[in-house]
Amino acid sequence: MYNQKGSATIVLLVVLVVVLAGGLVYFAFLKKPGEVTVAPTPTKEVTVAPTPTKTATPTIKLTATSSPTSTPEKQTTYDLLKNIVSWKVEDPVTNVQIQRCTDGTKHNPAYKVLGLSFGPGDPDTTPSIQSVVSRVKNVLNQNGWKKCTPGTGEGDYYSNIGPWFRETYIKSGKLLQLDWNLSMGVGYNMSVQFEY
Repeated sequence: MYNQKGSATIVLLVVLVVVLAGGLVYFAFLKKPGEVTVAPTPTKEVTVAPTPTKTATPTIKLTATSSPTSTPEKQTTYDLLKNIVSWKVEDPVTNVQIQRCTDGTKHNPAYKVLGLSFGPGDPDTTPSIQSVVSRVKNVLNQNGWKKCTPGTGEGDYYSNIGPWFRETYIKSGKLLQLDWNLSMGVGYNMSVQFEY
């Protein structure tokens, strides 16, 4: 009599030995030591934005009331005047003093106005108001700013009747106002306002 259970067990053991022997042969002879097979991982495409480079352009020194935005006209005009004296900067100014010219040019409310001020000093400042005014006028004249004739009813800007003096300049359709005061009571001071 033949035992079927015993035969099945023997067949199963033979199959198991063959599989184990095949695995040993594979790892012993065919597979290199240290070699591990890893399924490839899907890659993700990443776009990297270029890093902006810094330029050595000087910027306007801003005060607490100043706005950090800048325009080329504002920076150019500020650069002309910035080294004359240590200015107080107001950007934009809250009280625009720019007057109109006889040709009809007047302050354009679409433009912002940057203000620079120096003083007051008693009786004068160091450097003197007169020397600062002279340097500002020279820089403006050398860089294309033209003094304009004041509009009627605006006072005589060129009369030299103190203590207040005012001159309006124009360049590329934009106005610049230069004011200075030589009052012993109030103290000597000056301001420049220009549109940008």
